[in-house]
Amino acid sequence: MDFTPVSDSKLQVPAFLSGHGDMSERIRHFNWSQTSIGAVDKWKQSLRSALNICLNSNFPIALYWGKELCLLYNDAWSPIPGNKHPWALGRPAKEVWPEIWSDIEPQFAKAFVGEPGGSKDALLPMQRHGYTEECYFDFTFTPVYGEDGKVDGIFNAVIETTYRVINERRASLLQKLSRRISSASSVDEVYKKVIGLLKNNTADLPFCFIYSLSDERNPLTVASTSPEVCVGELPIQELIKNGSSKHVADIRPFMDQVPVNFWPESPTEGMLLPLRGNKGTMNGFLFVGLSARRQYDDEFQIFGEQVAGIISGALNAIDSMEEERRRAEAVIIAARKLKESEEHFRNLTQALPQLVWVTDTEGKQEFVSERWKEYTGLDPYDDKTWALIVHPEDSQVLNQIWGKSKKTGTTYKAEARLKGRDGEFRWFHVHGEMIRSEKNEIVKWVGAFTDIHEQKLAEAMLRQSEERLEFLVKKRTEQLERSNDDLQQFAHVASHDLKEPIRKIKIFSNLLQEEFNSSFNDNAKLYLSKIQSATERMLLMMEGVLSYAALDGYQQGIEELDLNEILHSIETDLELVIQKRKAVVQMDPLPKIPGYPILIYQLFYNLISNALKFSRTDITPQIRIHYKSIVVDHKDYAQFRVIDNGIGFDSKYAERIFHTFTRLNARDDYEGTGLGLSLCKKIVNRHQGFLKASGKPNLGAEFIVELPFIHFE
Repeated sequence: MDFTPVSDSKLQVPAFLSGHGDMSERIRHFNWSQTSIGAVDKWKQSLRSALNICLNSNFPIALYWGKELCLLYNDAWSPIPGNKHPWALGRPAKEVWPEIWSDIEPQFAKAFVGEPGGSKDALLPMQRHGYTEECYFDFTFTPVYGEDGKVDGIFNAVIETTYRVINERRASLLQKLSRRISSASSVDEVYKKVIGLLKNNTADLPFCFIYSLSDERNPLTVASTSPEVCVGELPIQELIKNGSSKHVADIRPFMDQVPVNFWPESPTEGMLLPLRGNKGTMNGFLFVGLSARRQYDDEFQIFGEQVAGIISGALNAIDSMEEERRRAEAVIIAARKLKESEEHFRNLTQALPQLVWVTDTEGKQEFVSERWKEYTGLDPYDDKTWALIVHPEDSQVLNQIWGKSKKTGTTYKAEARLKGRDGEFRWFHVHGEMIRSEKNEIVKWVGAFTDIHEQKLAEAMLRQSEERLEFLVKKRTEQLERSNDDLQQFAHVASHDLKEPIRKIKIFSNLLQEEFNSSFNDNAKLYLSKIQSATERMLLMMEGVLSYAALDGYQQGIEELDLNEILHSIETDLELVIQKRKAVVQMDPLPKIPGYPILIYQLFYNLISNALKFSRTDITPQIRIHYKSIVVDHKDYAQFRVIDNGIGFDSKYAERIFHTFTRLNARDDYEGTGLGLSLCKKIVNRHQGFLKASGKPNLGAEFIVELPFIHFE
């Protein structure tokens, strides 16, 4: 339906619509008589009170009113629907949110029967900017009661947490990538570990191709998350010329097929990201796809460059160490043949870029290469040499390692800054080996300093980039924490401070009834009854807001839990349901694990309750709980398999069933809110564990819970 604004600017404005701001103005001039809630002068007191709170709050709030859930909202909420604002004003919720209706409709249904609801970090794939967007929200659904005791509408307070959730996910991926490839000992191993990680984390980067660039005209593909895809000639000229990342607005002309991974939509955008060597030259690049559910922005660019920077750092470290090893080996091999040809050794060292030295057993120099003299500007042969060139902050560490090598006869390896003839310090890696006599006695030390200054600078830049990302994540988190504080403050005002005047209304109306009831006529008694009923409903609404806002603040300590006791308690609590369905519950002897008692109870209660709820009527329900100890990433875990013979589900929904408000069956057939399994997933995640599911239609379902035996801080 089309709505038209009221053009009469002389319209008398009710007090509850007299607020300032764009939305107050829009609501005042909107023709509400053409909506399901009717003209303003017919509005109930419950709507007037709720809208007054909404419009005078700085917190994002919307109201969904009546059976059609007609939408009203304030200025702070208006950015949430994106380009649907201000079109959304006055329209039914189902018309405003068709793309997420299946996710949020159960919440509305619950609220309209008096159950407050909401969610934390709920994924709601909105189409508010012309495409399906990955969005996350913390929100509440609070029933608003009318004078007749029935729910008139829904009070919806919202915080968008999209940036925090996505930035935390990206930061986690970068940390995993850095840790995983730091132990790689070869370039091929770096490629293999990068591809292995990115292939299993495609929410932001659906695909990745790694290229080497020994020949600018013919870059070579060295690794890929999608080897089945053929990539044509990429627009790398600008990348090579500028050496900076390049956004590819449309990737489709360059690929014979576009991989589809985490999200159902095919990506259309990508990035070309340079891989830089130790001296800053570009020796390769990444071609990555960008999530179809997020628009390319500065933070996406920073994230992509962080990925490339971490990979570059690992490749450069391996390259530097390999080069250092080759050079050191050449020096050492030459030194071990010193007796045969000292002159040959001297000639060889003069051609090397390292600073080569030979000392006696105490460290006094007997020989230095020309490159040493060129860099330091010194040609001394006394024990003061090291003190003159080694950075003061590095001398103690260098001396300790040197002392240990002399004492034990082991290879001398360290990193230190050496002063050049220009007075500037550069980072060097030193590698020294002992020369032994025919009697196996140490007679000399020979070694070389290899310049690793560029590598150190690259590592510092990588750390700065990581710190920048951490700063951005921290900044976003602080903003959201402030928003959460605002929500808590609003909930306190709306549910505590506002309760006080309502209580007084209730008290004084009771006094009126007690003292003057006999002198009231029937109309006065009716009006007084309506006042008392309205205040009671308002108190209930405020109590619901306060209770829900306090839910996430609940804290509990980790304890050692006997799962046998917990499961027996659950059996006792579900005894009537088990008996009614004649179900059989069997379980292995269970271990003790660390955990939050109430949450672990809720986890297994939900899983067993689900198995009972979704049982078949034609056979005896059987629920089996098996346990065994397993090892995951070198850590000990307890694995629990909860198996039933119920209605089951198609395994293609094995991930979706853990999403908030997801239902695979009609509400008329099976009761529930669609929150049980998403709550189980959150509980398992909070315990640093894993939760998986599998099933077959009409053959049953299996849920696998893996919880660590040691809680990791």
